[in-house]
Amino acid sequence: MAAKKRKMKEEEEQEESQETFHHWLIKSEPESRMVGTYDVKFSIEDLKKKPNQTSCWDGIRNFRVKNFIRDHIKVGQELFFYHSSCKVPAIVGIVRVTREAYPDTSALDKNNVHYDPKSSETNTRFYQFDVQFVRDLKRPIPLSELRSQPELADMMLLRVGRLSITPVSQEHWDFILGLEDKDPVDVKTSKKGAKATKLSKTDGTEQTQTRQRSKRLKKDPET
Repeated sequence: MAAKKRKMKEEEEQEESQETFHHWLIKSEPESRMVGTYDVKFSIEDLKKKPNQTSCWDGIRNFRVKNFIRDHIKVGQELFFYHSSCKVPAIVGIVRVTREAYPDTSALDKNNVHYDPKSSETNTRFYQFDVQFVRDLKRPIPLSELRSQPELADMMLLRVGRLSITPVSQEHWDFILGLEDKDPVDVKTSKKGAKATKLSKTDGTEQTQTRQRSKRLKKDPET
């Protein structure tokens, strides 16, 4: 089973290396969380406060995501800014790439939470890129709402949640932007409705059995 999963992952990564992506989703934590003496918090509001509303995007240590940065993320591309590891994970805004992959020097800083002992001045092993704030979404689109949309079933964010950067197809990008002008989905109500619909589509068998048992109980209370 492990070998099969590994093979599937390798095939998926090989396909990705041959694809051309135009949009992305980047995750960041909007709430304070200390790792040693380092606070990993960086919200879209923090990005707005940076000079020119621009910041480097560093600290990536996943090799699959490293390849995205090195090979695919290009100047001018737009990305969804996603708040993660918080009460309501959600897409909250849009940013744009202003500088492509360059060495991530945080890997060389022993005092940095992203320090990588295998990196060196001549080979930092990892890359960073720069992004600039474009705009807030008209309303946050929460993860629960994204999951409730059949059109997004194969979106990488929903399939491989552990990655901090994932590609977004043009189709998914346009669909998510279309959600901005719609009322938020009440996922709990939606699930209850789906459950009720599912029960009503059982050819009436369950309901019929219940009614028949109820009639028997009335006729013979000891049944």
